[in-house]
Amino acid sequence: MNVSRRDLLLIGAGALVGAAQCAAPAQAADETESHGISVFGDLKYPRDFAHFDYVDPKAPKGGIFSQIGPNRMFNQNFLTFNSLNSYILKGDAAQGMELTFASLMARASDEPDGMYGMAARAVRTSADGQTHRYLMRPEARFHDGTRLTAHDVAFSLANHFKFAAVQNRAGIYALPGLNGIKAAGATILRVAPDNGGISIVNPSKRQKIAYPICTFTYVIVPKQTAKAAELKQFIRWAVTKGQADGPKLLFSPLPKVVLKASLKTLNLVHT
Repeated sequence: MNVSRRDLLLIGAGALVGAAQCAAPAQAADETESHGISVFGDLKYPRDFAHFDYVDPKAPKGGIFSQIGPNRMFNQNFLTFNSLNSYILKGDAAQGMELTFASLMARASDEPDGMYGMAARAVRTSADGQTHRYLMRPEARFHDGTRLTAHDVAFSLANHFKFAAVQNRAGIYALPGLNGIKAAGATILRVAPDNGGISIVNPSKRQKIAYPICTFTYVIVPKQTAKAAELKQFIRWAVTKGQADGPKLLFSPLPKVVLKASLKTLNLVHT
């Protein structure tokens, strides 16, 4: 599907600090189990599908392909490396190290929001849609053959790497957290009419404790869709009532000026 830039809208959905929570091991009677998950409810691929449609399992293998990666993460360097650890403060990690980790689910590139089990074989969703529990794939293994279990996932989520204080424009070494993100958001005084150009990276020094490395979460939606009503209902909830749950997930609620602009942009979505 070809979608032009003109057909897309960017809607701010929250300022991200980062979070993860683990579900309880007991199974609830009202849960629904699925091989994938999507905000819109529909999944393109059935259970036990062999491969994504854009993957050719019969494609020729072999040869050499060389390029400078188009993006990087954490402490990775575009041109060189002296470490395979992307989480250390000193040193340059090799690009693509994140590909050596298996996430619970993998996103499909040919549908709006579909995610399918990777390290997890399935997900169980509560009746109210607020709780998701992931069932680990029994064949998932570490490099030494040890089985990957739910305890390993819980350990990874519970033992976050320490974050460094970063100097902001006010000259203060600020730590990441809800207060720093909220302060960064408070530097937004207006949003351009097309809802573009909004950023809280390295914000103004007016806010002394603003954390300089933060951003908004965006949702890209088509202007015209048959599910416009359902889509607008969900996004409207996310940027209004849903904001109340943000701090529990380490998301800072949207600044009022951004909320107003998001709702105005959302009104452009139609059937």
